[in-house]
Amino acid sequence: MRILGLDYGEKRIGLAITDRQNSIAMPLGMIENNGSTSEKILKLIKENDIGRIVIGRPVNLKGQSGYQAVVVDSFVSNVLKTYELPISIVDERFTSKISSGLISEIYNTRKDERNKNQNKKMSIKKLDKARKSGAADTISAALILGDYLKSLEII
Repeated sequence: MRILGLDYGEKRIGLAITDRQNSIAMPLGMIENNGSTSEKILKLIKENDIGRIVIGRPVNLKGQSGYQAVVVDSFVSNVLKTYELPISIVDERFTSKISSGLISEIYNTRKDERNKNQNKKMSIKKLDKARKSGAADTISAALILGDYLKSLEII
């Protein structure tokens, strides 16, 4: 059974999934967070033989819960628990920042390859477009799932 990783957002939910050995976290895409969210997640669970759900829970730098953590807790209680699967909650501090940085690096590397003479950074407009497309959400979900997998490693 595979593991499904979620990066919860009020507009979009980033998705990631493990390989069949549950050793690698891979971006899966994103879904719009709307009235059909529960059905979409259930369909993913059935289609991908999901045996566990991992979701990121945002906390501040001091490890304290804020408004968004309460929203995630509500989503876990009202939606995820209805699937009757084990749920793991992971601290998601910095995942959005890391995913935005990765998108920026990928864009700049590709641009450098296309034009060796230019050294421009990704514009805010293009970074916003990538965020709106769900790229940052799905990368964040993969980071959350990857953190969970690392926590399982025996030292």
